[in-house]
Amino acid sequence: MRTTLTERKATRGARASTILVSLVVLAALTLGGLLLAGCGSDDQGDDTASPTSQGAATQKEAIQAYCDKISLDMPDLCVSGEDGYGDPATVSAEDPDWEIDYAFPAEAEGDGHFFLLHKVDGSWTVVAIADYTDQLGWTAAQLEELGAPTDMILDPTQEPAATQKEAIEAYCRTAGIVIPDMAVNTEDTDIEGPVVSSEDPSWEIDYAFPADAEGEGTFFLVHKVDGNYTVVADTQKAGWTAAELEELGAPTDLTLDQSQ
Repeated sequence: MRTTLTERKATRGARASTILVSLVVLAALTLGGLLLAGCGSDDQGDDTASPTSQGAATQKEAIQAYCDKISLDMPDLCVSGEDGYGDPATVSAEDPDWEIDYAFPAEAEGDGHFFLLHKVDGSWTVVAIADYTDQLGWTAAQLEELGAPTDMILDPTQEPAATQKEAIEAYCRTAGIVIPDMAVNTEDTDIEGPVVSSEDPSWEIDYAFPADAEGEGTFFLVHKVDGNYTVVADTQKAGWTAAELEELGAPTDLTLDQSQ
């Protein structure tokens, strides 16, 4: 049956209306999908955010989150000082919210790492990992650069110093040795100066003592490397035996008491 021109116009109008409605519906669905996708992106961002950026309730949780973040494999992670393993954390006496922890795989205690942690508002965050092959933890200069207290030096022998007294003072701070108003026999004192090795003059034994109590001092084995002094060991007896010096890597001609 043939349609009239009026009927064709009506049919086209209906089709146009249907297409218009479809386009409106499609636009609405597309906009809704974008909004939902945007919400989903925000949620995903929250889920993938670094746990360490928000802190953790315990040091172990903070270390585990940090290891996950840097893809460091630490199966069955243990923290020294917990569950009967190893020594406790090294906590700063200047600011107890800072500490150094040692974490390791349960079956490989020697394959662990030192972690510098900071507690802020009750939550722990890992600030850095010590990944050095030639030192333990951080030096005072490195800790200062990280914004941490400098009294958490794990190995005082790593601390460079321009003078013997500076080296001894740094060593005493770390070892907990208190020598009030310290005097050292490398300076202008009435007692005999340091004992310097004739085999290797970079090694010497110094005596440090309270200014008002000369007889209550401590002997320090000091080594000079690349122009800087480091303390290798201390003793309150009359120095070290030849065997002890050899074990410490020092020349054996630094024996103070030959009767030992």
